[in-house]
Amino acid sequence: MKGLFNLFKGSANTHDFSTTTTNEKSSTSSSIQSPSSNSSSVSSSTTTNNEKEENIEQITFDLRKPFPPNLLTDIEKQRVEKMLDKLNDHKEWLEKQGKLLEQVGFTGDIEVDAQNSVCEDRFNYLNFGIPILKTKNERKSRASAPSMNVKLVLSALDDTLYNFKLFRRIAAGVINTESFLGITHSSLLIGQWRIEWFNTSLVSIRCDDALIFAKNAIGVLDLGNFKTIPEIENAFKEISRISCEYNSNKIYDIKECNCHHFVQEIIKALHLSIPDKGPLKQYFKELKKGENRRIYKYSESLKRLVKEKIGFQEKYQQYYNVNEIEFMERKQIDDFCWWLNDSLDYFETEEGKLDFPLLKGFDRSFVLNRQTDGLVTGIGDDLEEKSFFGIGGAFMDNSINRIKYNVQTFRVPSPNRK
Repeated sequence: MKGLFNLFKGSANTHDFSTTTTNEKSSTSSSIQSPSSNSSSVSSSTTTNNEKEENIEQITFDLRKPFPPNLLTDIEKQRVEKMLDKLNDHKEWLEKQGKLLEQVGFTGDIEVDAQNSVCEDRFNYLNFGIPILKTKNERKSRASAPSMNVKLVLSALDDTLYNFKLFRRIAAGVINTESFLGITHSSLLIGQWRIEWFNTSLVSIRCDDALIFAKNAIGVLDLGNFKTIPEIENAFKEISRISCEYNSNKIYDIKECNCHHFVQEIIKALHLSIPDKGPLKQYFKELKKGENRRIYKYSESLKRLVKEKIGFQEKYQQYYNVNEIEFMERKQIDDFCWWLNDSLDYFETEEGKLDFPLLKGFDRSFVLNRQTDGLVTGIGDDLEEKSFFGIGGAFMDNSINRIKYNVQTFRVPSPNRK
């Protein structure tokens, strides 16, 4: 049974433990270096002198050096011992794959990696503090209000590894039925960070915009938006607290301690909730049964509108005389939603407003899968992108490909202890 559910073996994080830092716009993964290094600052080469002075980001703590035992609490000492066991197991597994800990985001110094994984201040600085120091200046703007989006990502289990029908029958019998996230893998996307819990019993936090994508995503649902610095600061602290607890004291179990437990604990700690009104309620019921296709079921209101408000349109004939539709491509969602919006004014109705988040969630899942091509209208040189959920209709201009957040002057404190 253990082998059957061994679906998510991978790295615990995506940190670069190099000793140099560059202001790379294409990468925001954490870099660990000595604060005394000549290259231990991040600045923009295209700003004015005042902006350069303001935007220099000094890394003030060397996360490659462990705390001495006298600076660890008794609880942290216990956590480190447990984490050392996990890392040694993970190291052994990686070596069988021909890999080293250093290749999957660790320093390779087991003691250092253990402390970075279970000491909350080190974890927070590594996973959130350093990426903020290195990220784009527009995400640290005093001119804009604080903001950070939170999304739930649902991914299908990899049906290439096993007979999925057999797997689904077995999994349905052992996964905790209290979780309505179903037979899926769940994770969170908060700002530029993708946060998840794998059956390595290690928390994974990817902070590079280019590494948040998931080939098996089937739904990306908006959970909320933090609009104040205290909310953002609290989110980082709570995620660090829960992650350190899971890294040290939790062992992955398909029924009692899986990715859903981890994600739902964070959601609760952040005072958020998973939307489950209207079609989303039915969607989660289907997930629980093992359904992982992007299927939209017509509401009674939509059925009435189709019959009463307009006559038959040849252009949209595939949407008549059906009760549900499965989306196989992003452009299908565009076409369908433009029909709902322009021909039926459906999104102005109460049921249409409830359907909107689910349809948007399907659209965003295609984007997270890197399937960005959507509906195109026009002919010849007059072609126009018509993404329904993209800003201005642009395929790439959305909250997945263009991650926007703003922490203003907030910085995660460095974990200096004396």
